[in-house]
Amino acid sequence: MDDLASACPDPDLAATQRTDPYYSAMWHGGADAFWYDRPTVETWLKHGLLHSYPRQFLAPADAALDRLFDNDTSRPVNLAMLGTLHAWRTASAQQIATFTGSARLRTPYGTSTASALSSHLIDIGLVEPAHYPGRFNASTVLMRPSRSETFAEHIEDRLSFAEWVAITGGQEWVAGGQYDRHNILATELALRAAEYTEVSTILGERFCSIDLLAGSGAGLAPIEGDQRTADAALVRPDGMRIAIEMTASNTKGFARKAERWARLLSERSLSETGLCVVFVVATPVTAQHRDVVRTRNRIYEAVARAVAQFPGTTSNPVAERIGVATWREWFPGQHLLSDDFLTMRVDRPTGTGADKWQQADLLDPRTMPIPAADRARLRAIVDNAALLGQTPFWLRSQPDAPDLVDWMMRRAGLDDLPLPSAVKPERICGPGRPLGHGVGAIGSARPPRRLLGLGAATPRPPRAAAASTRPAPDVF
Repeated sequence: MDDLASACPDPDLAATQRTDPYYSAMWHGGADAFWYDRPTVETWLKHGLLHSYPRQFLAPADAALDRLFDNDTSRPVNLAMLGTLHAWRTASAQQIATFTGSARLRTPYGTSTASALSSHLIDIGLVEPAHYPGRFNASTVLMRPSRSETFAEHIEDRLSFAEWVAITGGQEWVAGGQYDRHNILATELALRAAEYTEVSTILGERFCSIDLLAGSGAGLAPIEGDQRTADAALVRPDGMRIAIEMTASNTKGFARKAERWARLLSERSLSETGLCVVFVVATPVTAQHRDVVRTRNRIYEAVARAVAQFPGTTSNPVAERIGVATWREWFPGQHLLSDDFLTMRVDRPTGTGADKWQQADLLDPRTMPIPAADRARLRAIVDNAALLGQTPFWLRSQPDAPDLVDWMMRRAGLDDLPLPSAVKPERICGPGRPLGHGVGAIGSARPPRRLLGLGAATPRPPRAAAASTRPAPDVF
């Protein structure tokens, strides 16, 4: 990776500066972290079961919330931090720093993280022994949303609409199920794709439900009653979505998962959804070679059986839209990256007999090209994701991102920003110039920063230039 140019503008936040979550043996003790949430920690301290815990993580909750949202300088970073955890469910402190662009989030001791922990908004996890000697090792710190009502009861009312969209994307803030190793690997894979490949955006688990990928999120009939989600999704410049499913072993559950994906792909075509799926085999780094090979082979067999059961049609062959890759082939060593990952090369069951599995580069636009008539519709997710904290900061600069201020004003029946009348217009404004319109080096009045959400860092053009003919979005 040191030999490649990372799209991340800050070299201190690039993949080479993050602990490798696969080859570092950080999961030697198992696939789950040990989690600390504020109520449990307070109980342990009271009963002498925990003798040391950072004091800044136990600050008064009200004061912690004020520090989290009353500082206009750190507010956008805090929005991005919460948006990252909402979408990706579990992330390391180092990964959160990369998503947000803030190096101070690489450790849990800064004001933002400490305030979120103190307010019981997020939990902190370790892949080390539970009772640490007194200070967290920043390279192994994980974070996740807390199982609490803090967001609904104390935060939503503090947010503008754009800020609420930045954190939640229009969805409820929930803790959800946690599979720590699984989630961290999926998050790292997506971040590496954002840094080193030509993807236009990446999506965390919360935005990878079956309905969002292949139902209402693709402009089709909603898929109701199916709570499945992919672990992540990568969006190609033409709008094709590559759903990522991480798997460490072959089980009956995996076979059923492969069958459900094959059935979904057979029912909804590529031109409708732009969707394909890749199963990434990430057997434990400590596994014996024979076990790695056996697991890999059985996963290939399960996928082949699923495609045989739901082959699709001649115009929509499922075999072309479902692939298998392995972590060790894409990433052959610590901070090593193969050419296969740069093109997202996978094995697909598109052949016959001994040549059943054939390779394809999913990031090559010639592989499953999206019809020109469908690209604008499918690429809308790239523009909308620019508003979300879950999106790496360098991918948020999209010229066609929705203008939420413009959208809200139109819904309110306003043609321009509501401005007060000048008490002495002849002295302040001059003849024929309303209050708030710029002259010379002074620009026109802009919306308050908080109304812009994560768009606050991007200068807003004058009102006339910002008017858009894009339809107002119904949901985010």
